[in-house]
Amino acid sequence: MGMSKKHFIGLADAIRQHQRAAAASQANPFEDDHLQMLERWMRSENPNFNQGRWRGYVEGRCGPSGGDLTPPRAVSELEKAVRRVRRRAT
Repeated sequence: MGMSKKHFIGLADAIRQHQRAAAASQANPFEDDHLQMLERWMRSENPNFNQGRWRGYVEGRCGPSGGDLTPPRAVSELEKAVRRVRRRAT
């Protein structure tokens, strides 16, 4: 069985953690050619692998599913009430 999205996220989390530690010390960070080699291998393991999304997450440009990192806006009490009414209506 090939690797799943869960495995790819776990690997990206480990790389992100290493990159942060390397930036704070004298450790060697993952270089672009290392990441490219991993991306080629992951593509061979799972044809649904999304290289751009994975790299964006490793580099901190997006969340693990490719979503924005912007914090969600606060939902007003009125909006919550409207949503409850709409859910009941369906």
